[in-house]
Amino acid sequence: SLNIIDLDIQANCIRVFGKGKKERMVFFLKSVNPFLIDYLENYRSKFDLNNSQDALFLGSKGGRITSRAIEDILNARMKNSSLSFKVTPHMLRHTFATNLLNNEVDLKIVQELLGHASLAATQIYTHVSKERLKKVYEKTHPLAKVIKS
Repeated sequence: SLNIIDLDIQANCIRVFGKGKKERMVFFLKSVNPFLIDYLENYRSKFDLNNSQDALFLGSKGGRITSRAIEDILNARMKNSSLSFKVTPHMLRHTFATNLLNNEVDLKIVQELLGHASLAATQIYTHVSKERLKKVYEKTHPLAKVIKS
């Protein structure tokens, strides 16, 4: 449901509306800009059959791209990869959150990036590996630097 007007290429972000029309900003890397510009200038118009769509991403029939179409794109990409499991949009979201947490990003920041209303919803991503627990313990415990075992 992304619209062209919500895209801010200069700021590398897009305004997204989640459940309950909750608004948040989603950031993307500057390296994505040339691809977005190329899509907007050279490809999007080929799908805008009525030349009236506000949607950022259009499907092959001219309407908004569907979640099913996104799953199909992911599945097609998977067939051309060495991975042997199915990837879903939710799996990408889960991986994003887990990666942030594994790199010591504050839970409140992850909550904001995911657009969760409550911290409890974000805590499902806090399954932490023993190795990460050990690393955090060794980094923060007052005696860890003094006594190495």
